[in-house]
Amino acid sequence: MAWRQTWQQPGTIRPVVAAAVPAAAAWQQAAVRRVAVASWQASPSTGAALAAAAQKAKAVIQLGTAPAFAAAAAVAPGLAAASVDTYVVTTKGKDGDEVVIRTLTGEYKESGSNHGRKCFKKGGVVGVGEAVDVFFNYWDNRGGPAFEGWWFGDKLGGTQVWSHCTSAGLTPPSTGWKIPWDGSVRRNLTLTNKVDQLKNDAQSIFKNIGTEVSDSTTVAKSVLDEAKRTAGYYSNPESLKAAEQILNPLLTALAETMKTLNEMQRTTSGEALRQLQGLKSTVQALISSTNVELSKVRTSKAKADTSEKIQASESRDMAIFNE
Repeated sequence: MAWRQTWQQPGTIRPVVAAAVPAAAAWQQAAVRRVAVASWQASPSTGAALAAAAQKAKAVIQLGTAPAFAAAAAVAPGLAAASVDTYVVTTKGKDGDEVVIRTLTGEYKESGSNHGRKCFKKGGVVGVGEAVDVFFNYWDNRGGPAFEGWWFGDKLGGTQVWSHCTSAGLTPPSTGWKIPWDGSVRRNLTLTNKVDQLKNDAQSIFKNIGTEVSDSTTVAKSVLDEAKRTAGYYSNPESLKAAEQILNPLLTALAETMKTLNEMQRTTSGEALRQLQGLKSTVQALISSTNVELSKVRTSKAKADTSEKIQASESRDMAIFNE
């Protein structure tokens, strides 16, 4: 009755209507938004998309444990520290258990020079009786053509020798080693410059890493796009909350990937470093895009929450007014 009297009093109609219309409009908007939220929450496709996005983000964060990254982490320090005067003797055959092969295989470092060529020494060999020193060095033809070439022996100019290669090259030959020294060539036995070996390994490994990063950034971009679609018009608090839930793990995943790349960079040089920097640029660009989107989502969510509170307050006032 009091409300009717106020409505009927001269001069009070317009002020009351002016106050009621915005409040009613606000109430209608709040109702529409509540329906939209209920529809969004009930949508199986949206829930599935959110779950799929979370799985994709998990896939990105697993990049740092991919085999290619583990292999690179192992080879990079050696590549940075290796000397050009270090060689590795290996066998590709099934003769690895032979005593002479076990004696020769391993890593050799520069140890002086002889007849105009560098000499190389391996450390003590365990498991072939008592420990022995193993050298390989060049000997010229001063003792006759049969003695010219590179030799494996227990000392320079010694009489105990295990293998001979007739090459007169300035650097040790990779193949052509005869065992015994006057026997046939063991084609499975190879001698490789350690830096060259590591570079070849690194080239293959970083190619695999490039593929890993490319695949993961493709997934990350799809997660970012999914977050943008979920955010919609950046006005629904629930949609924005869901978008934030998608972006947070993605940002964590990308940060972990960048951390792995940074750790690798500290022990990488040359062409491998150049490739690594390119990969970092790709990941950094995605991190920046994700940060921009996350900032937009959080700012919009704060505004939407504030707007919703104001409209809820207006709705309560309208309800009181209608009593």
